[in-house]
Amino acid sequence: MALFLTGEYRHQVDEKMRIRIPAKFKEALGESPFITAGPDGALIVMPYLDAVEQMEAAFGDIKLSSQSASPEHLKEARLLASSGFRAVEDNQGRIVLPSALIKHGKIQKDIITIGMHKRLEIWSTENWENYLSPKKDTDNAKKK
Repeated sequence: MALFLTGEYRHQVDEKMRIRIPAKFKEALGESPFITAGPDGALIVMPYLDAVEQMEAAFGDIKLSSQSASPEHLKEARLLASSGFRAVEDNQGRIVLPSALIKHGKIQKDIITIGMHKRLEIWSTENWENYLSPKKDTDNAKKK
Protein backbone atom coordinates (compact mmCIF):
# COMPACT_ATOMS: atom_id res chain seq x y z
CA MET A 1 0.00 0.00 0.00
CA ALA A 2 1.37 3.41 -0.99
CA LEU A 3 1.75 6.12 1.63
CA PHE A 4 -0.48 9.14 1.34
CA LEU A 5 -0.15 11.20 4.51
CA THR A 6 -2.29 14.31 4.90
CA GLY A 7 -3.60 16.60 7.60
CA GLU A 8 -2.35 19.13 10.11
CA TYR A 9 -1.95 18.45 13.81
CA ARG A 10 -1.04 21.02 16.45
CA HIS A 11 0.72 19.90 19.61
CA GLN A 12 3.68 20.71 21.86
CA VAL A 13 7.09 19.44 22.82
CA ASP A 14 7.53 18.80 26.52
CA GLU A 15 10.22 20.27 28.77
CA LYS A 16 12.66 17.50 27.72
CA MET A 17 12.03 18.21 24.01
CA ARG A 18 10.02 15.04 23.49
CA ILE A 19 7.25 14.77 20.92
CA ARG A 20 4.56 12.31 20.01
CA ILE A 21 3.94 11.34 16.42
CA PRO A 22 0.18 11.66 15.84
CA ALA A 23 -1.45 8.22 16.12
CA LYS A 24 -2.89 8.53 12.60
CA PHE A 25 0.66 8.47 11.19
CA LYS A 26 2.43 5.93 13.43
CA GLU A 27 1.43 2.79 11.56
CA ALA A 28 2.31 4.29 8.17
CA LEU A 29 5.78 5.33 9.37
CA GLY A 30 6.59 1.96 10.88
CA GLU A 31 8.90 1.26 13.77
CA SER A 32 11.81 3.69 14.27
CA PRO A 33 11.09 6.23 11.50
CA PHE A 34 13.92 8.41 10.22
CA ILE A 35 13.91 12.10 11.21
CA THR A 36 16.20 14.71 9.66
CA ALA A 37 16.50 18.42 8.90
CA GLY A 38 14.47 19.56 5.93
CA PRO A 39 14.02 22.70 3.86
CA ASP A 40 12.53 25.93 5.22
CA GLY A 41 13.23 24.98 8.85
CA ALA A 42 11.02 21.88 8.78
CA LEU A 43 11.94 18.46 10.13
CA ILE A 44 11.25 15.52 7.83
CA VAL A 45 9.92 12.22 9.18
CA MET A 46 9.62 9.14 6.96
CA PRO A 47 9.81 5.37 7.14
CA TYR A 48 13.44 4.33 7.60
CA LEU A 49 13.63 2.23 4.42
CA ASP A 50 12.18 5.11 2.37
CA ALA A 51 14.90 7.37 3.78
CA VAL A 52 17.59 4.87 2.80
CA GLU A 53 16.18 4.66 -0.75
CA GLN A 54 15.90 8.43 -1.12
CA MET A 55 19.39 9.08 0.23
CA GLU A 56 20.83 6.45 -2.11
CA ALA A 57 18.97 7.88 -5.12
CA ALA A 58 19.96 11.46 -4.34
CA PHE A 59 23.48 11.00 -3.01
CA GLY A 60 24.63 7.49 -3.93
CA ASP A 61 26.97 8.87 -6.58
CA ILE A 62 29.03 10.81 -4.02
CA LYS A 63 32.34 9.01 -3.51
CA LEU A 64 34.77 9.39 -0.64
CA SER A 65 36.41 12.23 -2.52
CA SER A 66 34.45 15.47 -2.30
CA GLN A 67 35.45 16.08 -5.94
CA SER A 68 32.70 13.68 -7.05
CA ALA A 69 29.93 16.18 -6.31
CA SER A 70 29.24 19.88 -6.48
CA PRO A 71 29.78 21.76 -3.21
CA GLU A 72 26.00 22.37 -2.94
CA HIS A 73 25.17 18.69 -3.49
CA LEU A 74 27.79 17.62 -0.97
CA LYS A 75 26.53 20.16 1.58
CA GLU A 76 22.93 18.92 1.22
CA ALA A 77 24.02 15.30 1.65
CA ARG A 78 26.06 16.16 4.73
CA LEU A 79 23.20 18.13 6.31
CA LEU A 80 20.66 15.35 5.81
CA ALA A 81 22.97 12.56 6.94
CA SER A 82 24.51 14.34 9.92
CA SER A 83 21.21 15.60 11.31
CA GLY A 84 19.27 12.39 10.73
CA PHE A 85 18.48 9.68 13.26
CA ARG A 86 16.20 6.70 13.73
CA ALA A 87 13.54 7.65 16.21
CA VAL A 88 12.96 5.36 19.16
CA GLU A 89 9.88 5.81 21.32
CA ASP A 90 10.05 5.60 25.08
CA ASN A 91 7.49 3.57 27.08
CA GLN A 92 4.99 6.42 26.81
CA GLY A 93 5.28 6.84 23.02
CA ARG A 94 7.50 9.93 23.03
CA ILE A 95 10.57 10.65 20.89
CA VAL A 96 13.38 12.91 22.05
CA LEU A 97 14.43 15.41 19.38
CA PRO A 98 18.18 16.06 19.26
CA SER A 99 19.32 19.62 19.98
CA ALA A 100 20.59 20.09 16.39
CA LEU A 101 17.08 19.46 15.05
CA ILE A 102 15.50 21.68 17.72
CA LYS A 103 17.84 24.45 16.58
CA HIS A 104 17.25 23.81 12.86
CA GLY A 105 13.48 23.93 13.34
CA LYS A 106 13.58 26.85 15.80
CA ILE A 107 11.34 24.75 18.01
CA GLN A 108 10.43 26.15 21.40
CA LYS A 109 7.11 24.65 22.48
CA ASP A 110 4.26 24.71 19.97
CA ILE A 111 4.66 22.57 16.86
CA ILE A 112 2.62 21.54 13.86
CA THR A 113 2.91 18.16 12.17
CA ILE A 114 1.68 18.02 8.60
CA GLY A 115 1.18 15.09 6.28
CA MET A 116 3.20 15.65 3.11
CA HIS A 117 2.38 12.71 0.84
CA LYS A 118 5.04 10.09 1.71
CA ARG A 119 6.47 11.88 4.72
CA LEU A 120 5.61 14.08 7.66
CA GLU A 121 6.97 17.50 8.33
CA ILE A 122 7.32 18.94 11.82
CA TRP A 123 7.35 22.73 12.03
CA SER A 124 7.54 25.20 14.85
CA THR A 125 4.21 27.01 14.83
CA GLU A 126 6.00 30.29 14.15
CA ASN A 127 7.93 28.91 11.14
CA TRP A 128 4.77 27.33 9.71
CA GLU A 129 2.72 30.51 10.05
CA ASN A 130 5.54 32.57 8.52
CA TYR A 131 5.80 30.08 5.66
CA LEU A 132 2.08 30.36 4.94
CA SER A 133 1.82 34.13 5.24
CA PRO A 134 2.43 36.28 2.19
CA LYS A 135 5.73 38.10 2.13
CA LYS A 136 5.64 41.72 3.27
CA ASP A 137 7.28 42.85 0.03
CA THR A 138 4.49 41.18 -1.94
CA ASP A 139 1.88 42.90 0.24
CA ASN A 140 3.51 46.30 -0.25
CA ALA A 141 3.70 45.78 -4.03
CA LYS A 142 -0.01 44.95 -4.16
CA LYS A 143 -0.91 48.15 -2.28
CA LYS A 144 0.86 50.34 -4.88
